[in-house]
Amino acid sequence: MSNSNFNNYLNPAPLHGQYTIADPGKRFLAYLLDFVLYFAVSAVAGIASVILGFLAVIPLIGWIFVILTVLVYIAAFAAAIWLQVRYWKNSTSFGKSIMKMKVVSKDAQADLSLGSMALREIIGKMVSGCICSLGYIWILIDPDKQGWHDKIVSSVVVVVE
Repeated sequence: MSNSNFNNYLNPAPLHGQYTIADPGKRFLAYLLDFVLYFAVSAVAGIASVILGFLAVIPLIGWIFVILTVLVYIAAFAAAIWLQVRYWKNSTSFGKSIMKMKVVSKDAQADLSLGSMALREIIGKMVSGCICSLGYIWILIDPDKQGWHDKIVSSVVVVVE
């Protein structure tokens, strides 16, 4: 497939039809949805730990609440990991799935593997954000709407409506 299809925002089969490269605004909304979800998980863990922390001063049984606080954080961390892996296996994220987008390999036009998604989402997004978020801003000027995290694994984000 030629690069011009991507420049025209088309991503044809083998994804069973034609797909458009997602515009930066839609991608940003998906990012905000991801943020809201993980903020909510963190907030619940934080509130629970504050309540348990106050109860930890109770004589004789306070240590139980300390252990419960640690368990709450472990559960929240496990829930966040479970959610990530669940979506990454489908080459998407919580926000992207709601916005009907997914990440595909630019050359093969197939879903990314779990390993490639993890590389893109963990290392790639750290790289994109580390220099004044220039890697994210790059999406606005790149002809294929790729951020640095996309370029690292040669991926594009497409609309799958």
